[in-house]
Amino acid sequence: MGSSAIRLIFQHQSCFDDKIVISIPDGRNPYVYLRNWIKGELRRKLEEYLSEYSSLMNVRFNRFFIKAHKSKWGSCSARKNLNFNIKLAALPEELVKYVVVHELTHLIERKHNRYFWLKVSRFCPDYNEKEKMLAKYWFVVHSNKLWLKLLEK
Repeated sequence: MGSSAIRLIFQHQSCFDDKIVISIPDGRNPYVYLRNWIKGELRRKLEEYLSEYSSLMNVRFNRFFIKAHKSKWGSCSARKNLNFNIKLAALPEELVKYVVVHELTHLIERKHNRYFWLKVSRFCPDYNEKEKMLAKYWFVVHSNKLWLKLLEK
């Protein structure tokens, strides 16, 4: 089985010359292939962060899923399942860790009340700044042509 290479150019906030070359097996949709690869890499990172922070925060979750949410970075269900947006893969590590802390905190307190933010601040004292950064990245990711193409059904 042969393969073809596609050249994808990712533009990052400070590095506009980063390039990634990926070999795609012939006959495979390169965007589906890349989306699945990104999802796998994100899954490995989330497993690491969830293990670390759930232990530190002394909370237990049921399972976690990676989805293409249209309006949020993550969510927590009443069944203690955590959902994370695949677009987290486009964020710096510190923001992904913050989203993990945020969602794990929902296992303790469902609402965004004072108690919730107090708990978040124990593990992320600069959570206000992280929230502002997430809002900026939301716009950047959702206006990125590659991400739009990757998330087409």
